[in-house]
Parts: sequence; C-alpha cells; structure tokens
Amino acid sequence: MYKIFIKNKKVFLTNNPASIREVLNPSSSILLNYDEQNDIQQIINNFILNERNENNIIIFCKEIEQLKADFFNYFEVIEAAGGVVFNPDKEILLIHRRGFWDLPKGKIDEGETVREAALREVEEETGIRNINILKPIVLKYNQSSVTYHYYETGSRKCIKLTHWFEMEIEDYQQLIPQTEEDIEKVVWQRLETIPDLYPEMYDSIIDVIDSVLS
Repeated sequence: MYKIFIKNKKVFLTNNPASIREVLNPSSSILLNYDEQNDIQQIINNFILNERNENNIIIFCKEIEQLKADFFNYFEVIEAAGGVVFNPDKEILLIHRRGFWDLPKGKIDEGETVREAALREVEEETGIRNINILKPIVLKYNQSSVTYHYYETGSRKCIKLTHWFEMEIEDYQQLIPQTEEDIEKVVWQRLETIPDLYPEMYDSIIDVIDSVLS
C-alpha cells in the first residue's frame, strides 16, 4: 500500500481496499478500480487534482507495482531524506518554516546515499553535528520508511519521496536555523507536548512522528 498526500486529500494505492476503508469514513472516500482499460491521467485530473473533490481516493489494482509505476509516471518524483532527532533528554528536534512545524529534511544530491543526505540536511537546517543514525523509521500504516507528498513549483507537478531515519545526538549543541531555507526557529520539544502542535503540522509529518512515538 502507498499513501500519498495531495493537496487537501489522501490518495491510497492498494491491492486490498477493504483494509483502508476500515480506517476511513466511507462517506468521505472514493474507491476506484484500475486496470489496463483505465486512463491514469484522467483519474488524476478528474478526481485527485480536482480541488472541488475533497474526498480521499482509494485506487485499487491487483498489480500494485504496475499501478504505482503508472501513477508516479504522471509526476516528477523528487527524492529526499530527513530525520527525527532525539537529544539526551529524549526531546525531539523540530523546525518552524512558513507557518508550520516540521522535521529537518531535504533533497538528495547527486552521488549521495540516502543516509548521507539525511545527515547533511539535518546538519544544514538545524546547525547540529555529530549525529548518529539509529535506524530507519518504519511507518505504522505500510511498514515502509518513506512518505510521499505532492507539491507544485511553477508548471511542474511533483511528488516528494522522503526517506526517514531515527537519529540521536549525545550532547547539547547550539541550534542555528537555516534562514536561507525560510527556517525561522529550531527547538527541542518534549514528547508529551508534540501533539499540541499537530494542528500546525503537515499530515505526513504527523505520520512520521506517530510512528516513532508508538
């Protein structure tokens, strides 16, 4: 199963729609069957990118990897990496950017491994160093360490594929927000207070944090 955050809705690609409908309100979701007779571009334009449709979308296909390939072929896919960083007091590092609380992350540069990119982006966006990667973060809903979300830049329609890692630092360091990337603040946040910030977070980021804390 693949879960993609696109504008104001969630899009699921699956070969088992029943498991998803159990956790979604059936009245606010649309189930679409996909096979070789369907036009994935038409589905995307009419249902997913159509802002008048506020329903979540479940696209069902027995050949899930073919569905994924056809779906993602419509978009420009950008790979990124980031992390959930803990300090010695088990607080989580958050950044504040463009009105939202977020986790440090960014695009993978050419020639970088996913782990190298995750460490570099956390360092650049927050100013901390000597970071240890503990393990990939396994998301609760699909046993993957990758989130997908849609964004537009000019005429480009992109899906950012972000790899996530759990990280730690062993000492306290000065936090330096990367202002050239519009980061206004970098803070350590106590675990019990993080849900209070969820109204100011993207759903994909909430999924990552929930998966770490559960």
